[in-house]
Amino acid sequence: MTIVFEDLTKGIKIYQLGNIVVKWYLIESPSEVFLIDTGFAGFWKQFLDAMRKIKRNINEVSAVLLTHAHIDHTGFAEIARQRTTAEVYIHDLGAKSAPFDHFEIPSEIMANLWRPRFLFTFIVQAVKYKAFSAKPIGEVQTFKDKQKLEFPGSPEVIYTPGHSIDHCAFYFEEWGVLFSGDAICTSSPITLRKNLPHVLKPGDDPDLAMKTIDAFSRIEDVLMLPGHGEPWKGNLKKELIEIKKRGLLL
Repeated sequence: MTIVFEDLTKGIKIYQLGNIVVKWYLIESPSEVFLIDTGFAGFWKQFLDAMRKIKRNINEVSAVLLTHAHIDHTGFAEIARQRTTAEVYIHDLGAKSAPFDHFEIPSEIMANLWRPRFLFTFIVQAVKYKAFSAKPIGEVQTFKDKQKLEFPGSPEVIYTPGHSIDHCAFYFEEWGVLFSGDAICTSSPITLRKNLPHVLKPGDDPDLAMKTIDAFSRIEDVLMLPGHGEPWKGNLKKELIEIKKRGLLL
């Protein structure tokens, strides 16, 4: 559990949690706590430990904002919905395309089982943290592209399909923070190789994923918090040029 952003004047702290494979985030404000993704289902214990450390009650959690409906991001969302006061939010298309009565194993997992590092790290971690036993989400609230959500920091939804049909990022312009989900990452969940910001090759439509990062072209100086990898800080508008030069990476 690491503090990756802090605004002392407003009492805002953002914590990064997760493990070497996938990250999720807890945002603490004086009025409420909310989450960006939830990682693997077994990270529920991480969540409980984190709430104890910051001395907040689990019923102060208002929401789980999901970047997309892959099992390494939806994780304990349903447990949080059932056991806390949190509502679960996802893009409108995600709610329509996924009935949440079952979860399919993402195709990139199946396609890369032959890779020893993937098999002995991602899969071992996924099994350890119960990724494949994530509970279907019983009820969701939806949002649309460019919608500003009524949470501290007024996050703006930026729709970035490609990695998945429902993929979105959350831009907190007031804080200069972008939760990029799997639209742009700094590490690969397949190879675990640490990279400069890049677009993941695994996904529903990688070519579309590369095109839709143009939605970030108006964002300059920012702290980017990805779903895979460590935080990155810099001028994202300029970095997009370099990301396109790097191409799709595993």
